[in-house]
Amino acid sequence: MLTLLVLQTEPWSDLTYRLGVLGRSASEAAVAVAVALVVMLVGWAVATLLARLVRSVLRALRFDDAMRRVAGRARRPGIGRAT
Repeated sequence: MLTLLVLQTEPWSDLTYRLGVLGRSASEAAVAVAVALVVMLVGWAVATLLARLVRSVLRALRFDDAMRRVAGRARRPGIGRAT
């Protein structure tokens, strides 16, 4: 039984080759993860800037007031009322 186990094991050079392949694959994966992280951060920054730009344009066009008029309310609740 022990002889079969010894015969099934692979040589040391094959083990070192497989470990080398594993190391190269891990380094390629690390580079891919780093690139994905950079792309994600750049996309997040662009989306944030675009959101701020759209928000400022809508405020300049007084979009909120126009939507309130469409909904039937001229003012925000609590603003401009005498209490």
